[in-house]
Amino acid sequence: MKVKDIRTYFLNVPCGKLISDSARTLDSIQLIVVKVQTDDDFEGTGYTYTLRGGEGVKAIIDKELKKKVQGRNPLEIEEIWNDMCTLTDARTHGGTATNSIAAVDIALWDIKGKEEKKPLFRLLGGKRNRIPIYDSDYGWLHYSCNEIAKNARELVKLGFRGFKIKVGKKNLEEDIERIRAVREAVGDKFSLMVDANQAFSVSEAIRRGKAYEKFNINWFEEPTVDGDVNDYAEIASALDLPVATGEWIYHLDIFQKLIQKKAVDIIQPDVCRVKGITEWIKIAEYAENYGIPVAPHFVMDLHVHLTCAFSNGLTVEHMPWLTHLFKIPLAIEDGYAIAPEREGNGIEFKEDFLGKLA
Repeated sequence: MKVKDIRTYFLNVPCGKLISDSARTLDSIQLIVVKVQTDDDFEGTGYTYTLRGGEGVKAIIDKELKKKVQGRNPLEIEEIWNDMCTLTDARTHGGTATNSIAAVDIALWDIKGKEEKKPLFRLLGGKRNRIPIYDSDYGWLHYSCNEIAKNARELVKLGFRGFKIKVGKKNLEEDIERIRAVREAVGDKFSLMVDANQAFSVSEAIRRGKAYEKFNINWFEEPTVDGDVNDYAEIASALDLPVATGEWIYHLDIFQKLIQKKAVDIIQPDVCRVKGITEWIKIAEYAENYGIPVAPHFVMDLHVHLTCAFSNGLTVEHMPWLTHLFKIPLAIEDGYAIAPEREGNGIEFKEDFLGKLA
């Protein structure tokens, strides 16, 4: 079997609502879809996304990675992945290069699943087919206390068992008011997480974290700038609530350092940013050895497979921005995401969507 062709598609995808956190406000993201076709008529689908610069991701795939992958055996994933990393210097740089590799790598794993006639989570050795799912699409920073409490009650009606809300208001009291409003709306048994999107200094993160602790918070996400292991170690040691981070971390070695330093309690690698499934597996395996749970960021349709395949897979994040593009959306039942039994990753984009982009 050989790779015959690689096709890419680019689209601005509306999020369906205003998105706001302590770092940014937006209403759309950029999606890059990859189709890898073989001479045996297998086709693998992968994708990645960016907040900006998506044309650059597409260009790297079209002008660089395609030449490196075309004509190769798509089942030799590790070798191809290593060559793509070397070609783009992605072992030391994150962002555009890692996003590009991720999309191709995800497509190759899709081919492998189809060739072995297994869904991705079973291909990776997974025994369970469902994972808890929490929502973070109802918790944006611009929602008032009344709005966010109403959203929390709606999530309970929909069957969700967890909710993540944004923090990082100018004053701590404003954050506390929003957290209290949610707790009063849904009670203490409902899982509640908070996400600062790297808003705070170390001292402010500790101050706010101590104030959040009394509300039975499951984790405090991105309290300060990602990547500074010593800062995260200081915060984690000062707080009683778990610290989580990882959505903006692109490399295995940074996750390793965070775990070694006991600077994080939960890691959140994003398969579309960490050079695909191949590196996501390496990260999850390393964390598994240290008893660190994995609660990945976004792209729930892919992460449902990956978390189901690992014993330390904790939960996936409900952010349905891409759902309307898929022929078969992710199934959610009683607060759990259900991994599809379709061969490969089970993702099929609607034909009219891809047709407009061809």
